[in-house]
Amino acid sequence: MYNVFIPKVNFAFFIGSVGITWYGMLAVIGFAISFLYVYIQWNKKNYSKWDFNNLFFASVIASLWGARLWYIIFNPVEAFEHVDSVLSFLNALIGVGAGRSIMGSIFFMTLVAALYPRVFHRHHINWKITFDIMLPAMLLGQAIGRWGNFANHQVFGEIINLKNINFLPQFIINGMYIKTGDIIGYRNPLFLYESFADVIAFVIIISVIKSNNYFKEGTQGSTFLIFYGIIRAIMEITRDSAYQMKWGSFLTSYWLSLIFLMVGILLFCQCQWQAITKSWSIIIRKRSNNE
Repeated sequence: MYNVFIPKVNFAFFIGSVGITWYGMLAVIGFAISFLYVYIQWNKKNYSKWDFNNLFFASVIASLWGARLWYIIFNPVEAFEHVDSVLSFLNALIGVGAGRSIMGSIFFMTLVAALYPRVFHRHHINWKITFDIMLPAMLLGQAIGRWGNFANHQVFGEIINLKNINFLPQFIINGMYIKTGDIIGYRNPLFLYESFADVIAFVIIISVIKSNNYFKEGTQGSTFLIFYGIIRAIMEITRDSAYQMKWGSFLTSYWLSLIFLMVGILLFCQCQWQAITKSWSIIIRKRSNNE
């Protein structure tokens, strides 16, 4: 019989008395890889490093703050469950070591990418290009970070029959034998499916959308929103209820995922349509001049 795991924070190693968690370490690795991708793509556009640094730090702050704020707004009962004083209320707002939502990080980072050129009057920077550079990179960070959830034995699906996951490596099967409350069983490894789905979505964006001149500026970022909305919608309805964000019985995380999907579709159509109509107007104008 395999070890029974209980969801908790697990440490990868210690530096003196300071423990480095698996999730924290993997999240940093994912962030570093995403950062490197964004940095390379940014330099290819010949945008200034000063703008990159500003955008980078603004995105980090928005990501950290937005993740907690999103969790509070769309999962308020759990966020404020133990609030009984001003101090505990402030602690709940800051949420050190408490629940966060990657969806909130993505939402606020998307806002930063869209608003930075206008707020700081950097008109030479096209917001559609910042979308294309920044947003797909989040898939890489998400794919790696999800393995931190595996290390903590968290964010899993419902109990399933062992034969349904026999095709997986043994260490993953073992890690999915989890106890929650009085219930023990093999859990659906949603972290693994989401991680693979994120990698596949990134590869499609890079190999199909980015490499094809037919697709215009802004379509990489909007395709990210489409893929992210689809992936998260599927994941949210198959998660264990302990990891779902809710207003009462209303599954906020699922419907928010669909909103991401819809926004992505609308942005994709807008970016493509504007570029196509602009090209057609140029062609028609040239023909008129020749005549």
